[in-house]
Amino acid sequence: MGEMGVAPFSLAQLTEGIGLTDRDMVNVYVVGSRMWGTASASSDWDLVVVVRGDRPKSATKLRCCGLVDAQVMGDNEFVERLGRHEFMAVSYTHLTLPTKRVV
Repeated sequence: MGEMGVAPFSLAQLTEGIGLTDRDMVNVYVVGSRMWGTASASSDWDLVVVVRGDRPKSATKLRCCGLVDAQVMGDNEFVERLGRHEFMAVSYTHLTLPTKRVV
C-alpha cells in the first residue's frame, strides 16, 4: 500500500475513477483519518474533490481506485460550505500539472 502519507494512486487514476479530467478539478482536499494522522494501513482515503461549476447530486459521493471515497462538489458549493463551517478541517494539497515550456 505504500507509505502511510503517500497516496498509492495517481491523479490520473483518481480523475479517471470519478469520471473527470484534470481540467475539471479546482483542487483535492484530504479529510478523515489520513488528514488527522490516525490512519491505519487498511484505511481508505477520504477526499473532497472541488470541480468548476456545479456537480449533479447523483455524482457527489463516489468510490474509486478501491481505496478512495471522493465527495465531489462544485466550487460555489465548496465556498458556501466553508462559510457555514461544515468542514472541521481540510488538508490542502497543491497538485502541480505539467505545463508547456515557452522558450
